[in-house]
Parts: sequence; structure tokens; C-alpha cells
Amino acid sequence: MGSESILCPHCAVGTAVEFDMLGAQYMYIKRDGGKERYSISHGYCQNPACGRLVIRLNKETDSGAYTARYVVPLHGRRAKFDGIPPGLADDYEQACAVLDTSPAASAALARRCLQRVIREHFGIKEPRLYDEIKKASELAALPRYLADGLERVREIGNLAAHPAHDTRIGVIVDVEREEAEWTLEILESLFKHCYVDPSEYERRTSKLREKLDRTRADSKNSQAPAEEAVLQNRASQA
Repeated sequence: MGSESILCPHCAVGTAVEFDMLGAQYMYIKRDGGKERYSISHGYCQNPACGRLVIRLNKETDSGAYTARYVVPLHGRRAKFDGIPPGLADDYEQACAVLDTSPAASAALARRCLQRVIREHFGIKEPRLYDEIKKASELAALPRYLADGLERVREIGNLAAHPAHDTRIGVIVDVEREEAEWTLEILESLFKHCYVDPSEYERRTSKLREKLDRTRADSKNSQAPAEEAVLQNRASQA
């Protein structure tokens, strides 16, 4: 089937996987809209620290639409983020785990994460998530791409038309898989902006400070013998 660049569902690292079809055989299922063709393919992650087996169930319709769903592992991992509050990370991982089996449940969990970030990181709290997202998207400190992404999330699940769904944040609203995945992608961008980038900046700044301190200390130590020699020379001439 050829090589594909994917985010490994085991280690969440970008890698190229050479997928081969198992059995070289297709399975056909008739639907009202035509036939669906299924196949199973497998390959191995090329990340040296991983190397694990990946198996996918592939579906292709008469119209040419193609989708692939992981079978091994059953629940693939997305990006890994450091520095995220534990409870928030747990909800995010659950949202990722149910993306394929229940996009609506995944979107509901992702919206709960989104609300927590908006409230805890930006200090915005409104009765409706719809209004919280609007206020967050208007923040001057928020990059334009993130503001636009948040505006798109407001449209997913038609939150404006369903205030009950919007105030009861855990309620499941019917959404397509692509919409649920979009919500996760915006949430991941928000994680990076709010938690990952500041943490990485602090790490690099701390490392730079340590390096400068060592340089100053080495310079001071190297100057001490020279200064002492000058003093001794002056004393001998006196």
C-alpha cells in the first residue's frame, strides 16, 4: 500500500510507516448509498524507541471517500504534552481514546477541557461556554490562528442554538468525527500556547542563566591569579 507519514498511535511521534495489506483481499458491504470496500493493513513504527506494530481497518466508498481506523492499538495516542495539570490531561486522554468509537463523547470531553483552560488560565467565567469562547477569542494576547480556531469551535455542535447543551458542558451533542477531531486540534494548540511554550521558555531561560553564571564564575577565577601576581610584583618593588 506504500509508505505513509503518520503520528504513531503508540508513541505519538511523527514517523513514516510502510503499510502492507493483510491477505491481499477486500471485503465488500452493501449500503443504501452503494458499496463499501474494507481492507486490513499493518506496519511498524520507525521510531527506534518504539518500533511497535500498527494495524488499521481501511474503508473506501464508491464515491472514493477513504477513512482508516486503528485496530492495534485500539485507542491511538495523539500528541503528548508536558506541563498540563493532571486532571486536565486525564480528560484530554479520554477524549482522544473515544474519538473513533464516539466522536460526540470525545467532543464533549474536549469542550470540558476547553472550558477549564479558559477559566483557569485566562480567568474568564461566564454562564455559557459559547460566551467564554467568544471572550477568549477576543483576547489581544491570543494568536490570530487560535482565535479563529476557537470561533470555529463555537459553531461545532451548534452551541448557540442549544443553550442547554452549552451550560451543561458534559452533555453529548451529535457531531461528525471531523468536527470532534477539529475540537481536539484546537485544544492541543491551546495547550501548547498556554502550558508547553511557557514551560519550554522557562526551561531554556534557566539553562541560559546557569551557563552565564558558570561563564562569569570561570572568568572571575581566571582573573584572580593574575591580580594576585600584580599585587606581589608591586610589593616586591616597594
